[in-house]
Amino acid sequence: MIRYLRYLFVPLAFFLLSVITSCEKQVKRELISLDGEWNFTVDSAAAGESLGWPVKGLPADLAKTVTVPHAWNTERTLAKYTGRAWYERKFDVPASQLEKTTRLRFDAVYHDAFIYVNGNKAGEHTGSGYNRFYVDISGFLKKGTN
Repeated sequence: MIRYLRYLFVPLAFFLLSVITSCEKQVKRELISLDGEWNFTVDSAAAGESLGWPVKGLPADLAKTVTVPHAWNTERTLAKYTGRAWYERKFDVPASQLEKTTRLRFDAVYHDAFIYVNGNKAGEHTGSGYNRFYVDISGFLKKGTN
């Protein structure tokens, strides 16, 4: 039995060494937090999409600044609100990023989320709240402000 293990050890050691070496060659991901100040408004009439908010942005007279992570039901006036709401954040993208894969990671969105980037629907996550999900936004980005 020992004799067979000795012959197995060399290929196993080589395999582990090659895995470790290949891991070292991988490019590390750059993580950028979008936590912080966002524009926010409720949409009790569910009219935001038809009013063009994904393209035009939130109306200044309706939007207020909140700090993300944010839960609107912690606000006294919205504690029992169960309708739609919109969050909006602008961010800059350098030209070099356009050649890479870019994903948004959401750590906890309650129930349903529809993600728009530069006026285009980039993805959605429905029927399952408070779990992590990703949306690939690579094809929706442009150089500069998004």
